[in-house]
Amino acid sequence: MATPTDPRRAAADRSVALDSGRDVAFLWLVRTRWAATLAFAVAVVVAHEVLHVALERTPLFVLWSLSLATNAAAAWIPKRHQARSGAWLLGFDVVVLTFILAISGGATNPFSALYLVYITLAAMTSSGRATAALTTLTIVGYGALFVLPVDGPDPHAAMGHGAHGAPAVEGASAYDAHLYGMFLAFAVTAALLAAFVSRLAAALKHREEELVAARAAVARGERLHALTTLSAGAAHELGTPLGTIALVAREIERVAEEEPRLACVREDAALVRSEVARCRGILDRMAGRTGEPVGEALREVTWGALVEGVRERLHAADAARVEVEGADVTLHVPLRAMTQVLENLVRNGLDAAPEGAVRVRAEPATVAGGVRLRVTDDGSGMTPELLARAGEPFFTTKDVGRGMGLGLYLARAVVEQLGGSFQLRSEDGTGTEVCMELPT
Repeated sequence: MATPTDPRRAAADRSVALDSGRDVAFLWLVRTRWAATLAFAVAVVVAHEVLHVALERTPLFVLWSLSLATNAAAAWIPKRHQARSGAWLLGFDVVVLTFILAISGGATNPFSALYLVYITLAAMTSSGRATAALTTLTIVGYGALFVLPVDGPDPHAAMGHGAHGAPAVEGASAYDAHLYGMFLAFAVTAALLAAFVSRLAAALKHREEELVAARAAVARGERLHALTTLSAGAAHELGTPLGTIALVAREIERVAEEEPRLACVREDAALVRSEVARCRGILDRMAGRTGEPVGEALREVTWGALVEGVRERLHAADAARVEVEGADVTLHVPLRAMTQVLENLVRNGLDAAPEGAVRVRAEPATVAGGVRLRVTDDGSGMTPELLARAGEPFFTTKDVGRGMGLGLYLARAVVEQLGGSFQLRSEDGTGTEVCMELPT
């Protein structure tokens, strides 16, 4: 249809908000990695120069350089790949941490607790699948420390315990049992932490989506109120001059009736009066066109009667192009407002497919007791860019003077006020379908 106005705009707004949130998370992750690399360098210097701990400085320097290089490269990652790249960076960090621990004490190194930090970062910045994969990787990495040969100092050697893989000494078996118990505790803690933080992050994301939707609803309400005020003012201002025109036309028609030579004038005066009456009818429906039923009561109407009311408002040629499908269900709607809604949708479809038909269909909705209405055309459809602008009043692809860009916007407003839902589906070159679900 030619005028894209439906909830796709709200969906686009939510998508933009979520993309913005992921961008912030990625930038925050990159900054955290810069801080971590700096802290790692400081820790190595302090351990070697102050505590005089013997460390393998060459492999540590190589691992540190790799972390710097990946973080510098992260600045060139396109935004559309940042969410996935963040998970890969965390996975790389887990592997680096595993090698660092392997050359500096293995499973006995107290810095193995840093694994939990990466799990928390993944749960806050990545998808559930990526978080599960990273959690598994950390458990495998920590378990590998029990298998890999240990180089470097054993923090517990002074306590008379040997690390896993060291020569057996008194108490070594008890100490090994302690280490394996730590591994089990780590695995359980990692799984619970990933699950909890992921649920928390999902709840925060859901809350953000609800906030975006609420803001969009408030914005739509404000626009609708402005349109209602505008239409009411226009109806009030135009009522008086239209009444004057009708009175003068009636007087001209009366005078012309007395002179046969003024027959053409009499016909013109009658035409003016009929057009004034038409304008009055349009003004009476203006409030309905802005999405306000003007206190119109809900009433039962059959689908066939509703479609017939729409056809009466169309030219005969256009009415013949409207194909009615589906069951003759009963709707509980404000008749005048709903007729206007369906008329707007049908006219858009007729404009979008000048030589084709517009199919209107009624069927039971998925919700118990509801009714689903579909309006489908065979036009050229809309590109994703046009759908992204859905929800904007006064946006139209029609030629100047053929439409104001309010049809779908106001149709959606009426449907949502009735407690229903409004969806617009379209692909470039395949036509457009409007789907409305109404409660009964």
